[in-house]
Amino acid sequence: MNQDEIKDFIDRQSAIAQENSRIRKLVKGYKKSTPKVNPIWDHSHESISYNDLSKEVLSAGLVILSANFSDVWSALHRPEVYEATTLWKSGAQGHNPANIAKVIECWVQEIKLSPIFLCPHENGLALVCDGKHRLTVARYMGAEIISLMVCADNLAWFQKLIPNAHLVLNIN
Repeated sequence: MNQDEIKDFIDRQSAIAQENSRIRKLVKGYKKSTPKVNPIWDHSHESISYNDLSKEVLSAGLVILSANFSDVWSALHRPEVYEATTLWKSGAQGHNPANIAKVIECWVQEIKLSPIFLCPHENGLALVCDGKHRLTVARYMGAEIISLMVCADNLAWFQKLIPNAHLVLNIN
């Protein structure tokens, strides 16, 4: 490594350390007093780029929907994982407090977040494939409506599971 590469490396490490410190303070503050926020969902085509979805899923097409939280909740496989009481629980059965704090921070700042991504579980219920922290925070905040995405190929399954869901955007 030359001097410039070493300086760049040190600068990147310093920025990472500062961000980690900021997030630790955010978690500590939010754990002490979790602000009440309204979940704000991003229904744009660009929102899907923030989800951890494979290229195969993206190429098959996605559908963004909106549904009553209670309908989604009753259709989830193992909803207890996302219960409001689990918000600050970490570990194997819990959540990453840093991710919970980031979701809350975004919604405090009225930043829209991408919908959660659901896929069919072998038992026919919905499995949260991406967005468990968004879902848990939304549950904690008492959201009445939730936005979600499913593969276009799974739309019929989802409409049967939650017939009152509203189509927001079809992304092909």
